[in-house]
Amino acid sequence: MPVFRARLDTVTPSERTGWSLVDERVLVWVPEMPDWRMCALAAVRELVEAILCRDQGYSAEDIAAWTLQFDEDMAHDRKVMEERLDELKSGRGEAPADEFEESDLEADLAAAPFEAADHPGAPHHDAAMAAREIERRLAAHLDIPAIDYLLAQDAQ
Repeated sequence: MPVFRARLDTVTPSERTGWSLVDERVLVWVPEMPDWRMCALAAVRELVEAILCRDQGYSAEDIAAWTLQFDEDMAHDRKVMEERLDELKSGRGEAPADEFEESDLEADLAAAPFEAADHPGAPHHDAAMAAREIERRLAAHLDIPAIDYLLAQDAQ
């Protein structure tokens, strides 16, 4: 991978951070944040994930296709669970399957992965978890409070 460069012109509105492999180049993009160290953290995370995915034989397109299907499935499953929970709370519809159904649904909704990479079945799960661990360690060395970093990312 002879070239590393930040690239913002390929980012779609839904992509705040990301990576792509083009020929022998790794392209990484991150949003502007209030502190250059935060931008560096996000870039390092994306670069590590790209390197590990490439090593495991996954392309950005493979990850994007899996993520798109995951997001569609999660949206559908979440809607079904929310509708069933609403039925249980309002007393409409079928009786609960057991005494724990309502609390189980609430727990499942709260525990659902926020990102596709959080799902253990994601092709890039291991790469993303390793990249996040490196990101966390680097943040500690740079004295960046986790909450400040998360808020800066969410603001983008």
